[in-house]
Amino acid sequence: MFRLLSLISLFLLLSWNLFSQRKDLSPENIYRPVFGYVTDTLSKEPVKGVVVYGFDSMDDALKGKAALESSRNPMKLRLKGDVAETVTDESGRYMIPARSKGVLLFHFKDRKFVHAEQINGRMNVSPWKKEKPKAVRNYEYTAVPVFKPVPRENPDIVRMDFNCYLPYIKEIRSESRVMVERHMTDLETGGLMDSSVVVVMDGRNYHRRKQKSAVREDALLNMAERFPELNDATFAVNVKDTLDKGPWKSRCFRLSYILKLENEGNVRDIDTLDVLTNRVSRPMNFLEHRFEPYSIPVGRVTSVRRSVRGKLTVQGTYEGKVPQVLRDPAYRILNLNLKAVVSGGKDRGEMSDYADTMLVKALEEHRRVLGDALGGDVHITKTSVIEEPDSSSLACRMEFRYVLKTDRKFSRDEYMEALSGAADEMEYEELCIRAMEESFILEGRVWEYAANELASLCLRQGRPDVDILAPLLEEPFWRNEGRDEVAANQVMMLMASDRYDEAMKLAEMLPESFAPLEYVAACMAGRYPRTPQEVEAVGRSSVRNRVVMDMFVRNVGPSTLEMIGRLPEDEALTWYLRARCLSMMYESDALKMKAAETGGMPVYEETGRCLRECIARDEGFVRTASLDSDINEDVLKEVLGVYVL
Repeated sequence: MFRLLSLISLFLLLSWNLFSQRKDLSPENIYRPVFGYVTDTLSKEPVKGVVVYGFDSMDDALKGKAALESSRNPMKLRLKGDVAETVTDESGRYMIPARSKGVLLFHFKDRKFVHAEQINGRMNVSPWKKEKPKAVRNYEYTAVPVFKPVPRENPDIVRMDFNCYLPYIKEIRSESRVMVERHMTDLETGGLMDSSVVVVMDGRNYHRRKQKSAVREDALLNMAERFPELNDATFAVNVKDTLDKGPWKSRCFRLSYILKLENEGNVRDIDTLDVLTNRVSRPMNFLEHRFEPYSIPVGRVTSVRRSVRGKLTVQGTYEGKVPQVLRDPAYRILNLNLKAVVSGGKDRGEMSDYADTMLVKALEEHRRVLGDALGGDVHITKTSVIEEPDSSSLACRMEFRYVLKTDRKFSRDEYMEALSGAADEMEYEELCIRAMEESFILEGRVWEYAANELASLCLRQGRPDVDILAPLLEEPFWRNEGRDEVAANQVMMLMASDRYDEAMKLAEMLPESFAPLEYVAACMAGRYPRTPQEVEAVGRSSVRNRVVMDMFVRNVGPSTLEMIGRLPEDEALTWYLRARCLSMMYESDALKMKAAETGGMPVYEETGRCLRECIARDEGFVRTASLDSDINEDVLKEVLGVYVL
């Protein structure tokens, strides 16, 4: 009793010390001890080691849940309120200071599952204590499914009636339980989509023992009463189940039934029966979204000459890259100032050392790039700013300030002439960067033409960088001459960086002349063509996209094969698209069992040959084909040895 009173007093004192400085001391804002128990919903046994976090609001809790699901520590997040942490003990019990309107997160590390529970003024928060079992979430099991009569003509309804045979196992007697679980596994991600228990059989003594346990209700007990008793003579478990494929038609999944045996508290799998695989057609996965970059016509480039007299100050955030334009001896560096702003860390000494290290590194980079330009007559200063230390990791923001003097005149005509005579792509890139930086120094803005040419070069080389053109799109681009090409290239940059939603939103603001790019961006973002005009526009964007659109509208034929013949023969995707097209033609009534156009070889054999050529170039297409419903199952089974259930 004395120990319990001491523990409660400690929590009350901790709550007062931590939160006495808050102005609002209403009952819902006062921190008080909240306790409870965490138990497994199937076995009703206490769960040890569950990490419990207490948040002040649901917004903070959602940020914490997102952090846990991405394997980050929510204690290091910057939240509006406070967060506390504890762990359940051997009995599954926990205690944590929390607000009455706060939210608790229960993190099951071994099961990779996070559960949120609102406190709602309770002092005892024990999740799943009095709730009925819900859908499976990695740790709990549902009750018997409800079977309703369905129309026979519904093709999405699948009925199963089969036996799971039990091997001779010594533990199958009156003290054991046998159950069959239905699992639906996502074949694309490997995750569990749905799970439920469809059959339970209990031994006589096992059943009686569960009936006497009034404290911990067994969620499967009522199911076991509806099935025959488990005894030593039981050799098979009959399974009758009905599945509606309708909600899952667009998903690649595998339906399995797992036979399990529970004896003396231990559960082990006896057998797994894979009975159904659902494959889908995803032709949009092969859509091409890399096009020839757009260039601003030279005739629309305005000739500008700028000169600077006296001193020129340039400052900003240093990202570890010294401006190339400073190498020009026409720019004389009078003053160089570097600043390190350090945040995070646990003590000021550590933060100060980190700031010094970053400053020395930045200065060495400037000396290496600028060389003799940083002579004895250049005034160099290094400053550091230390923010308040906290428990988060160290972070440093580097800033620069240059004071320059030059008589140079910036001329766009000179740069355009130099770009046209560049010896190679490396020199071309350096000239673009130099022109951008010099225009920023002398004009206060980046030159659009140079930035767009640099972005076009990066797109051709497969080096997407969305930061090159982003500063030019901060203002409405359609109001400025030459911005349509800039925005179109940024759309391709975003798609090449897998940021399809942003690409679609930007493409929607482009003029109608950029319609193919807009529709391709929409397709990559998941919005497929809705009209024949959109299908035609996407098909015009490239040869491969023409083939993909034929497959999308399921209008494949000899013309589609002719288009595939224009694609590179040495690419695995070309052979896969040819196999896919032949397989779709083989399944059609008009061309079934007829010879292909090439060599009189049967379509079935030609499909297998093309698929072999594809796999020989890239084995990753074995998985692609096994999930693709437009690849014939017999081809997968007999030619590649991939069995589809």
